[in-house]
Amino acid sequence: MLVAVGVVVLALAGRVIALAIRERQFGRTAALLTGAAIAAVSLAVGIIVGLAVGAETGFVVFGGLIVNASVLWAWVILMIWRRSDLLSTFSMVLALVIAIGMDLSAFVQDLRRAEWMAPVVVVLCVATVVVFYRVVYRFLGARRVTALLALRCLGILVLLALLFRPVLAILPTGGTKPLLLMLIDGSKSMSVQDAKNAPTRYEDVIETCQVAAPLAEKRFDVRYYLFDATPRAVEGIDDLFRRQPEGEATNLVLALQEAVARHPNQEIFAVCLLTDGNHNGPDDPVKVAKAVGVPLFTVGVGTEEMRSDKLQDISIAAVDAPEEAVANNVCKIKAHIASEGLDNRNIEVLLKDGPQQLDRQTLVLSGKQKIQVVEVSYKPTTTGRKKLTIAVPVDPAELISENNTHDIHLLVTDPQIKVLYIEGAVRPEFKFLRRFLGTDPNLELATLILVRPPLFTAGGTVGGKPLAGFPKTADDFKAFDVFIIGDLDRSYLSKQQMDLLIEAVRSGKGLLMIGGTATLGPGGYGGTLVEQALPVTVGPRSKDRQETTPFLPRLTAEGNAHPVFAGLTTFLAGGEATTQASGTLPALQGCVIVDAAKPGAAVLAEHPTRQRSGKPLIVMAVQSFGSGRTGVFTADTTWRWYMFRRALGMESPYHRFWGQLIRWLANSELKEKGTGAGVQVQVAKSFYHPGERVDIVAKVRDEEGQAYNFANVAATITTPDGNPKELTLARREDRVGAYHVTYEPALPGQYKVEVTARKQQTVLGKDAIDFTLARPSAEFERLSLDAERLTKMAAASGEYLRLPGLSDLMTRLTRRYETHGRGQQQATEYTLFTAATSFRRHLKMALAFGLFVLLVSAEWLLRRHWQLS
Repeated sequence: MLVAVGVVVLALAGRVIALAIRERQFGRTAALLTGAAIAAVSLAVGIIVGLAVGAETGFVVFGGLIVNASVLWAWVILMIWRRSDLLSTFSMVLALVIAIGMDLSAFVQDLRRAEWMAPVVVVLCVATVVVFYRVVYRFLGARRVTALLALRCLGILVLLALLFRPVLAILPTGGTKPLLLMLIDGSKSMSVQDAKNAPTRYEDVIETCQVAAPLAEKRFDVRYYLFDATPRAVEGIDDLFRRQPEGEATNLVLALQEAVARHPNQEIFAVCLLTDGNHNGPDDPVKVAKAVGVPLFTVGVGTEEMRSDKLQDISIAAVDAPEEAVANNVCKIKAHIASEGLDNRNIEVLLKDGPQQLDRQTLVLSGKQKIQVVEVSYKPTTTGRKKLTIAVPVDPAELISENNTHDIHLLVTDPQIKVLYIEGAVRPEFKFLRRFLGTDPNLELATLILVRPPLFTAGGTVGGKPLAGFPKTADDFKAFDVFIIGDLDRSYLSKQQMDLLIEAVRSGKGLLMIGGTATLGPGGYGGTLVEQALPVTVGPRSKDRQETTPFLPRLTAEGNAHPVFAGLTTFLAGGEATTQASGTLPALQGCVIVDAAKPGAAVLAEHPTRQRSGKPLIVMAVQSFGSGRTGVFTADTTWRWYMFRRALGMESPYHRFWGQLIRWLANSELKEKGTGAGVQVQVAKSFYHPGERVDIVAKVRDEEGQAYNFANVAATITTPDGNPKELTLARREDRVGAYHVTYEPALPGQYKVEVTARKQQTVLGKDAIDFTLARPSAEFERLSLDAERLTKMAAASGEYLRLPGLSDLMTRLTRRYETHGRGQQQATEYTLFTAATSFRRHLKMALAFGLFVLLVSAEWLLRRHWQLS
């Protein structure tokens, strides 16, 4: 339209110049200057239009104007010599034809509603008329010139209205605005700086949105969503400023689907997706973008040149830590450190409890080893659940710092189980058992060995102090958790010592008597307080109470299910693999014969071939005694098992048997958290990688503080998206009062586990713990902008652009909406020549043309009247 206006204006100017030349008021110098001025004005108009609309449009406008200016200048030169008005008249007709042709073109149709068009046309018309009426101002005066100016301008405006048929479009101010959804990536990859000392990607996005948002909010209801693995609605730019990109994964599919699904009955004009495009969720975002059904504009954030193989980074890949530790004892924690591009750097690996530093180790990073292991030590002084942190200080060269820490959960139990082992002689069973018990980090062993009656040699410690001698007081006895009586005749124990011993057991301690030549019945314990506490009647003092046939114990049904023999059933006859077990363990060299098991006692193992009173000989029996536990093991050659499969270390049958037996006698499961009814839930660590399973363990106590095996234990797991999941925990066979369930989390983020234990309808207790499923490797394994993916996503319904172009996109969306209104926002249009019938429309145009003729004629008559040519 500007080109057409320029044609008309320049033609009119040519007409005026022609009249000025005829009156000898326009010379050659003036003609040259006028040509140069018109060319400069054409260039200026072209530049202004180029800046306002676009370079291509500006070039077309400049080209049209400069062509017409050149023609006009040529006319001027010709008329200076030829003094003819014919060419000027011809130019007027030609200009009208060109204007009408351009008005019919699609390009002009697209520019007809530009807001600045009407003011530009009016200014050009008025300026042109004023310039060329200045010549006659001194002859006519202000009033006459004003009248001529008004008539000429009105005539030109009517002519332009006939040519271009302008439209007035009014948008309603009320009603519902269409939605514009702004989806902003809030995953950890957006926390990366693409250059040193530059803002992070997330900060760059927020600053750009702060400038671009007001452009869109005039026409749209702008809704903001921050997404990582899932989208979350936010209140606006201010709310985005308060948040940080902390998401452990980027799911473009879920972000698009859920954001659109939350507005089922509202008109969505467009969706703007601002992201680096690093999708690490399921499904193909390109396919989903095509199917989502709304215009999608993808805005790329970051640089395409950043590659993870060129990054400098230190990360904690994994941590190996025990589930439990004993107070006042050192436990070892192994941290697996991964590094990239920082070879030969000295770093510190820290173990921290909150702000307190517990240990520090120095590591030299190696370019040859991708993963290096560092061991740190922790010696807890208090019991309870601990949350520790392995941390590596951030190196100045690192762009990513979120993977420099790793949290672990650790349960600190009461101090070691204190064992007092009393023997009548240094025999093989004593030597091997003392060696094992003395090397178990969770046990504190003290020994008493009869040298000559009544002198005992003391060894080991109790409570960290050397054992001084045989316990003398009730407090001395209660300092121990388990008592083991070996091959010691009853005559070496006084009645007072036996009384104090049994009282300690009754109050919650453990007692075990093992076989030998001077123990149980042969040792004269029949009818004593010790026999009252044991699960069997030991029989009289007699030498024929020894069975010498080699044998391998056979587990009973109760033995198969008891925690003492957990993991051993495949080694012993009568276990789960009886046919394979025979001969796998060395045979025991006989046992002591006892009379019978007491009512309420549990026989766990028996002789496979020898019987007494029609029943197999008892090898292992246990029972509860008051608040304590007692047991009898009638054999005394388990040291032969120690030699079997020694390469298995702590997992050998010998170590497992004695370790589990001592812990069961000590009621160790009760030492982990207070007394009375309750439940305690544990997970191995607080941080899990995708694909890892979480083993949830709950330990239950009844009203008396005893480990309880018959509870109903349920867990409610709240996932990162807020959905609860119910699970039932099953009883663990290897531990009394322990329940567990395995759970495989799928959605990255923080999980909360709440466990409730019930005894019938009574709630025994509740406990809760958190853990996190994260995907740092997926977020940081690709950091460069995935422009290809974003381009494909937007290809079907929108376009792909870079972040600096967001403001221009908001302007174009607003213009597109105003030009092609939708739904309730349809604009109301008003034109000069709108009519219900064709006849009325043509009549209006005829009247307008008549008005044009009238105005031009009035001007011509006044010019004639005032004697102007």
